[in-house]
Amino acid sequence: MAEDALAEAFARTIERGRGVRDPLPYIYRTAFRLASAELQRDRRRGPMPFDVATTEVPDLLDLLRALATLPAKQRAAVILHDEEGYPASEVARLIGVSPATVRVHLHRGRRRLRELLEIQEDD
Repeated sequence: MAEDALAEAFARTIERGRGVRDPLPYIYRTAFRLASAELQRDRRRGPMPFDVATTEVPDLLDLLRALATLPAKQRAAVILHDEEGYPASEVARLIGVSPATVRVHLHRGRRRLRELLEIQEDD
């Protein structure tokens, strides 16, 4: 929302051209007002409808806490491979182990995360 408000504030500044005496405060005030208005609209709309899929996904804070408990190489392997999309061979190069060791780190790290986050695998 903040990025959208800032982009809109820049666009409005450009539209006004020389009519804006001091662009920085104008952009700040405009972005703040746009974001504030959007938040108010969200509040008036009320809570989002219940979504089963979102209740099954672990909270981001829980995920970060769980990742922090993993050994460093397991954590690096899981983040680099699963989140950043690096292949096992590149992860191996980055963390200084063999690709086979990366696969072991991935297996153990994922298993530990499932335990910590209590995620049930579908059969």
